[in-house]
This record gives sequence, C-alpha cells and structure tokens, in this order.
Amino acid sequence: MGSANSGAVEFGSYDFFEWEMEFQKNKSTVKAQESMQHGYHFCSEFLDAISLHLRDCLGEENQGLGWTIGRHWEGSWPWSNSLGGEILPNLLFYGPPGTGKTSTILAAAHQLFGEHFSARVLELNASDERGIQVIREKVKNFAQLTVSTSAKKDGKPIPPWKLVILDEADSMTNAAQSALRRTMEKETRSTRFCLICNYISRIIEPLTSRCSKFRFKPLSQDIVMQRLKEICVKENVSYEAGVLEELHGMSEGDLRKAITLLQSAARLRPQGIATQDVNEISGFIPPELVEKLLAACQSNSYSRVEDEVSLILLEGYSAFQMILQVHNWVVESPFSDAQKATICYKIAVCDSRLGDGADEFLQLMDLCCTIMRVVSEAG
Repeated sequence: MGSANSGAVEFGSYDFFEWEMEFQKNKSTVKAQESMQHGYHFCSEFLDAISLHLRDCLGEENQGLGWTIGRHWEGSWPWSNSLGGEILPNLLFYGPPGTGKTSTILAAAHQLFGEHFSARVLELNASDERGIQVIREKVKNFAQLTVSTSAKKDGKPIPPWKLVILDEADSMTNAAQSALRRTMEKETRSTRFCLICNYISRIIEPLTSRCSKFRFKPLSQDIVMQRLKEICVKENVSYEAGVLEELHGMSEGDLRKAITLLQSAARLRPQGIATQDVNEISGFIPPELVEKLLAACQSNSYSRVEDEVSLILLEGYSAFQMILQVHNWVVESPFSDAQKATICYKIAVCDSRLGDGADEFLQLMDLCCTIMRVVSEAG
C-alpha cells in the first residue's frame, strides 16, 4: 500500500486491492465459504441504504451531493461491481466537518437494522472515553457477541453482523488504534467497523489499509443554499438578499455551521436577518478594519501597524479570523508567487503558534511585519 490517501481521491472511490488479494487467496477455504453463507450479500443492501439517505438529504436532482462518486451517480456503488456485492468491508469516512459523515452511516444503519439498531450498533464519539482500555474491553466485548438470524418487523432479514461506529477516530491514541486493528482482524466474521474522522493522516496505516475509504468534500454553494432556503420556508424566517450567500461564505461548505449561524441570526433578529447580523454572529471582521490594517502594512510604519492591531484585538475580534481574512487578501493580491509564498508561510507559522497558545498580539505583529517587508521589497 502507498500513502493513507491512496485509492480515496474521491468520495465513492476506494482502495480494495490488498483486501481483495487476501480474499481471493482464502476464497477456496472452508472458512471463506462459511463466511459467504453467513450473509455478506447484505453489502448491496447496506450501500443502497447509504445511497437513499444521501439522495433524501439533498434531493434526487443533486446526484453529486457535493461529494464526487466517480463522475456520475448511477445508482450502483463500486463495491457491487468489483466484489459482486457479496462482502461489506470496513469503512472509513473522512473529510471536513459538517459534510454528513456521521448522519450518513447512522441513517443507513437505522434503515438496515430497523428496531434492532440498539442491539446491533455500538457508537462511540469524542465525548466517550476511548483509550486502549475501552478498545480492549467495551469494543472487543461487543464485537465478540454472537448475533441471531432475526428479521425486521416488515419481514426483511437483517445482516448477521454488528456495526461499530467510531466517530472522530483521529482523536484516538496510537495505542488504541493498534488495539483496534487486532480486534478488526479477529472479529471480521461478526462485526463491521466504520471509522469517521476529519484528518485521515492521523489514522495509522494498518487501519486505513483495512478500510474502504470515502472522502466527503465540502458542500457546494448550490446545495447549501438550497437546504437553507428550505429551512427558512418551513420556519418562516425572513432574510435580506445576500444573506444565504454570506452564510455559505462563512461556513465554507460546512452545512452544520451554516445552519447554526442561521439559527442564531434568526433568534437575534426575528423580524428579518440582515447581512450585518450574520457578520456579527460569526465573528467576521468588517472589511474596513482589514483594509486599514493592510494599508498600515503598506505604509511601512511600525507604530501605525501596532495601533491597528491593538484596535482589532480591543474590539474583541479573533486573531485566527484576521489571519484567515488576510490569507484571502494575499491570494488575490498582485504580489508575485514568491512574495505570496513568503507571506503564506508566515501565516502558517503564526496559525500554528496560536494553536499552541501563543499571544495573539505578537503573532499578528509578526505577520504584519512580514507583509511590510514584502511590500517594501516590492516597492
């Protein structure tokens, strides 16, 4: 296997080569034959459940769903074509927050297991203790439980395996992930695992190589605005022109964040939401303040830059937000590629320092001084 991202460039694509080779090697054994008889044909039904949930979320007309499934959604998944729809591998959903990873697997599991959901599904998220001891005890004990060949109320059979959902798996320690790998190997006949994370690089290679990887991309503006419009209609929320576009710009494809901002703005201004209300709630720094700071940097005056930085922080604005907006300005600026690279490198350094708890004033001053130097060299 190559990097952790190999074979998972787009949502719906996956890397099953190593897994398939192992399956083909053991296909003729009695154990593999027994496994085939124990209901692995539910793969197609499970994938159809995910497919239906995604379509229900955003509508049949949005078959791309903001995530790319090959080039088009043809109603079939790669697994069905490649493995005959007989075997469901472990899953790994990754991508930015608010793109539907957890909702997708939960809705699919509810549809597949029905009233047996609580007995067949174990869900652990970041609020739960997920150290190596929990993996060795709680997850392992659940995975070792046997399942009966029961059916749902509508008479449809349910798959003879359980599902373990580990949300925000990238926050697990390496020791816990290593313990999970062994559990995944031993309980492959009776349990399937779905790992959900934002950063696949934080998942150890032995785990990623045992999962089919799905990348959830940020939602497009059309999809976010369509959902926000539906919410506004059903909740009788009035808004000015440009508000929904502003919400999408603030959320950057995060539908959950966009809905939260809309809800907060509606409570603040029940008579009607204005663009200014969205800016205030989101902590967005007014463009005029950003322009003043950048003008101070271009004036080559240290004292003026210091005054502008102090004013921004005294107004209660976040240094993280200022760095983000400065980055957007740099990308669209007329600077050369080398100058943009210098400033963006400093932005990355300051952002990392702020994440480690550094002083906001010092980091903004460091960034502004770098911009001053680049501007003076360009002049």
